[in-house]
Amino acid sequence: YNYNLAEDFKKIIVNKSFKLFLSTDVKGVELCAAAKNVYGGLAGICVGSGNNTLRGSLMCASLSEMEQYLEAMQCITKTARGLSLLGDYDATMYDSNSHNLNFGIEIVKQNTIHPQLNFSSVEGRDAVSGLIKRMENFNAQVSDKMQLKAPLMEVYNQILLGKIAPNRAVNQIEKAINEVYKLEENTYKLN
Repeated sequence: YNYNLAEDFKKIIVNKSFKLFLSTDVKGVELCAAAKNVYGGLAGICVGSGNNTLRGSLMCASLSEMEQYLEAMQCITKTARGLSLLGDYDATMYDSNSHNLNFGIEIVKQNTIHPQLNFSSVEGRDAVSGLIKRMENFNAQVSDKMQLKAPLMEVYNQILLGKIAPNRAVNQIEKAINEVYKLEENTYKLN
């Protein structure tokens, strides 16, 4: 929250092995860092379902969803294109060491929202409920025309609540991707 203090800290901590990038959009960075883990879990479900190619569409749709989310939360929408989301996105969605990716794979493979895992931290599993709660709070305060929708976050939340069976979740993810694209089309329609 104090940019000058952050710059001083950066001078102390940065070296050739460790980089630090600053942003004045603290809330936006936090939201993006949480959301990328949610999208990583969805990517794992795509992979675990044998629909690896859907992951590319998921990446594009999730960026659009996050920009709309940031705009509603009065953050800087370009934050989604920065290091907090895209910077670690590749690793979260493609790296075999990604806990979120592996969690998604395992819930499909084991067909349970409580799979046996060889790791304990799955950030996206915990982050999605907070992101959904923020969206619900926002929607409670605005008119029907201004309602925020986050279909991808919502479908992940439904999966983790046990309302969508893991072995059938990829179809719901595909529907959510299409819904995000429709929301984006409506946002950019020419009058």
